[in-house]
Amino acid sequence: MYSLKPSLEIIILCISILSHTSPAHAEGVSCFKCLMTPTDPDDTDMLCSHFDGSAKFQVFCPSSTLCMKRTIEYKSKTSIVTTVQRDCAPQKYNSRIYNDVDKQWYDKQEIITSAYDEGCFIGEHRGAPTGPPEYCFCGFHLCNSSVQVGTFSKMFAIVLSLLIVRLL
Repeated sequence: MYSLKPSLEIIILCISILSHTSPAHAEGVSCFKCLMTPTDPDDTDMLCSHFDGSAKFQVFCPSSTLCMKRTIEYKSKTSIVTTVQRDCAPQKYNSRIYNDVDKQWYDKQEIITSAYDEGCFIGEHRGAPTGPPEYCFCGFHLCNSSVQVGTFSKMFAIVLSLLIVRLL
């Protein structure tokens, strides 16, 4: 049986991990999705309050290159409730184009890849007693899990850098 050197095994492991955390391509990204309120009686198991990171919350987003996570706080009479919504980033833009040659209107769809920057930001304050929501956008598959978006990729980069330095 052939045995690899430990340093080579680590490099192969890093490449394998990188392939799973690689950025999404133009053809779409897989994200977690949960619903704030059910749109159908059969959707109650898809509520964000039931989110557990399982496969039933995974969707493919053909019109997105980013996943989104929105954190909102609501104030009740006795406490503050935090709700986290997960979904595909809305990047599809629909417009109508007029063709002068055949004198007709046509639908045009495009994905605006520059609509959002990766990372988190605080949204517009619209007078809510608990403050504005936080929006997080990330560009690799299933990156809008319960872990803070962006934190995983930063931690991974640090660990990978340390491993490479150790190998040199």
